[in-house]
Amino acid sequence: MPSLNPRSISTAVLVLSGLVWIIFIFTTGVPNFYGASFVNGTCVFERTISVDTFLASDSTRMKDCQCGKNCRNWFPCARLPGIFTREGLTSRGHFYSDYTAIQEDCTFEMVNSCAHSATYNYAQIREEMTDFVKEYGDVNTSFPCWGKGDELLWRYNYTAEKGYLSVILPGVAFLGALGVWVAIRRDRWCRREEVTTVTSEPPPYYPPANGDLPPSYTDVVESRL
Repeated sequence: MPSLNPRSISTAVLVLSGLVWIIFIFTTGVPNFYGASFVNGTCVFERTISVDTFLASDSTRMKDCQCGKNCRNWFPCARLPGIFTREGLTSRGHFYSDYTAIQEDCTFEMVNSCAHSATYNYAQIREEMTDFVKEYGDVNTSFPCWGKGDELLWRYNYTAEKGYLSVILPGVAFLGALGVWVAIRRDRWCRREEVTTVTSEPPPYYPPANGDLPPSYTDVVESRL
């Protein structure tokens, strides 16, 4: 069984920890830093919403989503309008379920749950929208929400602390792997230098003639010139 190469292992660990760090930054760090900039207030629907009518209106457009390898499908992208109030000031915007929905510019998105069937995607969006409107759709009743510009979140689980942790902890692991990788490379370089020094060819030895002392190293060098 071939022995494991520490240098190859450390390189693989370094690359893997770097990829994990990047993934955490974009999937956890960025959403939490962005979400932490929202401020809390209260919201109401701008108007009474009929889900089926809204989905069939010009306010809803179809967007594509990836349903697997070499597969793309469609889902209805609707933006439900709302009114945000904080400290007596009001502004209009649209509701979004989370950070990914904000990036897609849809109240509900199917980026992570896109199916091969457009009919299924439509039914899923309709169900989520129906539940949301049923719970919060009374225009006379406000509910807690978080706003930033015209972006409104009624579900909120973002904190700057989560963002820092998702960046710092994988970053520490990456720096540790980098330190091990550098140490192994330095050790390998030092051993190579040591082997080169030990195996260097010594100056030639001349046996004494007629009892004379052997020539010095300087004499040998001068004799070769």
